[in-house]
Amino acid sequence: MAMSKTAWFCRILTYSLVVFFSILFLAPFAWLLITSLKTQLEIYRFPPTLIPHQLTFQNYYLAVTMIPYLRYTLNTLLITVLSVTGQVISSSMVAYSVSKIRWKGANIIFPLIIATMMIPTQVTMIPLYIVFTRAGLVGSILPLVLPTFCGGAYYIFLLRQFFKTIPDSLVEAATIDGAGSLKI
Repeated sequence: MAMSKTAWFCRILTYSLVVFFSILFLAPFAWLLITSLKTQLEIYRFPPTLIPHQLTFQNYYLAVTMIPYLRYTLNTLLITVLSVTGQVISSSMVAYSVSKIRWKGANIIFPLIIATMMIPTQVTMIPLYIVFTRAGLVGSILPLVLPTFCGGAYYIFLLRQFFKTIPDSLVEAATIDGAGSLKI
């Protein structure tokens, strides 16, 4: 089946736009890579050269050795892993208890958790800093990681909605098989 002239024109126009915008967005990245292989003198030369006269990989060595780049990467990795672990453990436990375990205050606690999402971070920032300062924790990674082990309201809300979709018969079957609330 042959395409009409309008369909061909639309297809050519679409591909042309995709190619144009791809070049437009990739050009700065290509310039970054090319410039990273130039010497210091060649970087500041006017008019700029597109292709380096002398390839040098010294810029990469300097970027890693001038600052403790690997140390910063390890710090970031440590804080990220601990924070994600804290959020997953604490938020899932609270969300499960609010959605699947029948207890007296569950219908009161969940709206309070949701209400904490309305409080701007800037309001709690200074009191939290004062608490961590008095506890002597400022300057360590604990102020970054410790709050994540208390659960985040947004994540509790999302996980609660997920746990609500799990049929109660599955929870009952796990209970019959001998699993406790923590194992379920």
